[in-house]
Amino acid sequence: MEKICVNFENCYGIKKLEHDFDFTESNGFVIYASNGTMKTSFAKTFIDIHNEDEPKDRIYEREPVIFDVDKISSGVRTTIDKNEIFVIESFKDDFNFDKISRLIVRKDLKDKYDKLFNEINTSKTKLIRRMANLLGLPQKNVEETFMIDFNHLKGNFFDFLVSLESEIDGDIKIPVNDIKYKVIFDKNLLNFIKDPEIFESIEEYAEKYSDIIAKSPIFEENLFTHNDAANVGKNLDKSNFFKAEHKISLKNGEIINNKKELDELIKKQKELVLSDETLKNIFEKIDSALERNGDFRQFKSILNNYPTIIIPELENIEDFKKKVWIAILNSEIELYNELIGIYVSGKSEIENIIEEAKSEESAWKDVVDLFNERFFVPFKIKVVNQADVILKNEVPTLEFIYTDETEHKKMDKDEILGILSNGEKRALYLLNIIYEIEARKLDGNPVLIIADDIADSFDYQNKYAIVEYLSDILKEDFFKLIILTHNFDFYRTVGSRLDIHRKNGLMVLKNHEEIKIVDGQYLNSAFGFWKRQLEEKNANNCKRIIIASIPFVRNLIEYIKGKQEPDYLLLTNLLHLKENSGNIQLSELQRIYSNVWNTNFILDDDTTVFDFIFDEAEIIKDEETSGINLENKIALSIAIRLIAEDYMIYKITDKTAIAEIGSNQTRKLFNLFKEEYRDRSAVPILEKVNLMTPENIHLNSFMYEPILDMDDKNLRDLYQDVKVINDARDST
Repeated sequence: MEKICVNFENCYGIKKLEHDFDFTESNGFVIYASNGTMKTSFAKTFIDIHNEDEPKDRIYEREPVIFDVDKISSGVRTTIDKNEIFVIESFKDDFNFDKISRLIVRKDLKDKYDKLFNEINTSKTKLIRRMANLLGLPQKNVEETFMIDFNHLKGNFFDFLVSLESEIDGDIKIPVNDIKYKVIFDKNLLNFIKDPEIFESIEEYAEKYSDIIAKSPIFEENLFTHNDAANVGKNLDKSNFFKAEHKISLKNGEIINNKKELDELIKKQKELVLSDETLKNIFEKIDSALERNGDFRQFKSILNNYPTIIIPELENIEDFKKKVWIAILNSEIELYNELIGIYVSGKSEIENIIEEAKSEESAWKDVVDLFNERFFVPFKIKVVNQADVILKNEVPTLEFIYTDETEHKKMDKDEILGILSNGEKRALYLLNIIYEIEARKLDGNPVLIIADDIADSFDYQNKYAIVEYLSDILKEDFFKLIILTHNFDFYRTVGSRLDIHRKNGLMVLKNHEEIKIVDGQYLNSAFGFWKRQLEEKNANNCKRIIIASIPFVRNLIEYIKGKQEPDYLLLTNLLHLKENSGNIQLSELQRIYSNVWNTNFILDDDTTVFDFIFDEAEIIKDEETSGINLENKIALSIAIRLIAEDYMIYKITDKTAIAEIGSNQTRKLFNLFKEEYRDRSAVPILEKVNLMTPENIHLNSFMYEPILDMDDKNLRDLYQDVKVINDARDST
């Protein structure tokens, strides 16, 4: 991807945005966008494209909705593929470590395992599908029900199937095509059978049936009953047993010479069982009880057809379940033998893969080491179910070892999330992001990464760790990175530390019609930029820079000469309304800038600084762009404060109290005003002045960061509000 071309319309909060991101000079872009301009809407639109969803304007439902993202690779322009997009959201508290499984084991081992596993799983699916049909159960429930019925729930399904091999010989003792598991082991039916009267009848039937079978010359209870005998004649005849002049010797010494004699004997013995009056009476008693409950109609039908199979088995339901399962496996003996054959032949190879994988120092450990080394959190991390990740395709389970100077405590993800601070949770979320990216790195396919406020709410140690990892990402040519941030300090840090080309540092401007992404400013020192502007351009084109520099030059004087220096006091009188504030001329400001800042500017007119400030504020007020505009915001903040102080000084009755104010003038004026005019509508407006402007016109260690992150529309609105109350001060 040499270039990404974005065209969005009516996508969440974005009315219109068109921009081409040219990655030929650098693999990354950093975009400063104050809160509420476009960051989240931009990221959500890319998320929708990745998920094949359609973005929309959720509030106004404007149309048309356009969300075109094209890539240019080797000069050819095509639509970006959804799999070429990865969005790092600011924070998600429902994250899972799904992608770790891609890093748990070497690719060659994983491929070898997957081939074996797929062969086994394909054979298993065929058997399970057929069993589900015979059982009358959903396919997804077959394995679990099977393991529960054999009291082997925690065991290995395949190993247990192998252990049953001696019982799977093709001898189907129960007609599973007719006797459905779902019907005969229905929960309500089993509760019905537990009724003492019904269960007593079942015991009587079983006892009488055993007596009859015991007296038979050919039948043997639990080994060879009249139900088994039905198939004997057919099987012997089919295999030409009697034609080969073989004979059958029964246990009572009787000799059977041919199929006809055998069939007659079996028929006679079956009639003895089925015509027994005692059995018939007990059956009718059970059948009559079933008749009274319409829910058991299917079971009653099965019972009528197979009374001597069903009723004796109802004495021990758990054993009966196992016999049904064995009968089903015998009925599907070919599929059973195929599955255990594939499994047994591949088992040792799978075990070797697992053991080799356990000993691997693979990519997941590199990620954990990277996280543990770079990020400052009170825990260490390890994967505890590495074998299951490979064998069962399970999601990896992470163990968090919480440590202090003397103790170690092991916790899972849910436990530790309840303890960590928000910043630490974000760091843990970032670990998940690292896994996602490292998994994609292994693939080596081109990916556009959108990072939405990735460093939000991190402390400085972890913020710099993020920057370091972003630097690692940019070293991979198949990754293209667009970093969005509302934090100007982070914007500058990324721009300088990641060696992002200057033209790849961008800012967002927003008006009523569209959003524009423009060249960034202040990637280095704002004051250096202002100084160059004043020296290189006509000062008439830099008026707001002259105004915005007043606090900076004032602070320089404070640091060099102290607060009693006359020029310091003069500049203070331009930031607060004093007796002589309105008389200070621009020529005096020019002199101070030249002496303190070694900067000369020449203006066409030598007017008062106050008139200069208010004239420029009126121009700024009518501009509708939104962005950093640092000099605009500071100049407007100075004008707002001066108008607010003018209004309060005019309205406050106690002029002596005003005269006694030294420092913190705006706040102290507000307190006096509020005491006198507690219920006036001006109070909330003046409260905003105190909240929004103090940091904006005093140099601080974050280089004006509070005002940078503020939408200048808020300042324009506040400027208009203080003007309105000041203009109407005689009528309120």
